[in-house]
Amino acid sequence: MPLSGNIACTATRPRITKEVVGIYKGVMVYAAYMMGHIDGIDGNVTASAPKAIDTLERNPYFKPR
Repeated sequence: MPLSGNIACTATRPRITKEVVGIYKGVMVYAAYMMGHIDGIDGNVTASAPKAIDTLERNPYFKPR
């Protein structure tokens, strides 16, 4: 019986998962530092980080449902 494409897919899952987790972790760390800094200066996220807010609002993944 020939090998199916699923075996190759299964073999790459840990690598892909690791890459995605690394990217997600970086975004979350950046966001935490940014929000902590803005809070520390008694700032407003919308006024202090307009590019971040714009990026979030353009991505449907981050919009409330």
